[in-house]
Amino acid sequence: MFIASVFCCKLSCTVGLRMMSRESQRWIVFGFEAVVGGWGASALIINLFQCGLPTPWIYTNDKRCIDRTAFWTYYSITNITTDIGVIIAFCENILKIQIPWSKKILVMSVFGSRILVTPAIAVQIYHSNKAFASTDFTFANWKAAIALQLVQCLSIVTICIPSFKPLFNSLESSQIHIDDLRQQGKSGSSSYLTRYTN
Repeated sequence: MFIASVFCCKLSCTVGLRMMSRESQRWIVFGFEAVVGGWGASALIINLFQCGLPTPWIYTNDKRCIDRTAFWTYYSITNITTDIGVIIAFCENILKIQIPWSKKILVMSVFGSRILVTPAIAVQIYHSNKAFASTDFTFANWKAAIALQLVQCLSIVTICIPSFKPLFNSLESSQIHIDDLRQQGKSGSSSYLTRYTN
């Protein structure tokens, strides 16, 4: 599930980049989408079949399994590289828009917040490699598991940050509308006062 969720976050990020990019940058964005698609699909397939059939989920016998240290290092470094590439492409698009610098910086910081995922991925690489080298993998894996969850949570939150402003604006306008109705002495049928004071 970790690989699938991070893959979906990254796809969402590249689709957002495609929607913002100029016509001249479309091929660069399609290149990002192809790299992200290949990275995600290969990671899912390798992870599903990391050990030999008929039991690909049992990785206690290392002779039948892939080198998990190499796989997670490849996965994580590609994750960092594509994140940095997408952030650079976002910032380049925003710099060419004719808006005040204060707004440019605000928008770049919103879309550039994905850079927060990069240190978490570096920590995850460190703890995963340490866990795979340990003789007691079950005990050594807890730090790597927490690092994986941190990467996953940050990936989801940072991809949602650009959507927060429209959400807050809609909530604010709804609150203003409700306050206007209360000031005018009107209330809807679902209001608390109508329901519980009659």
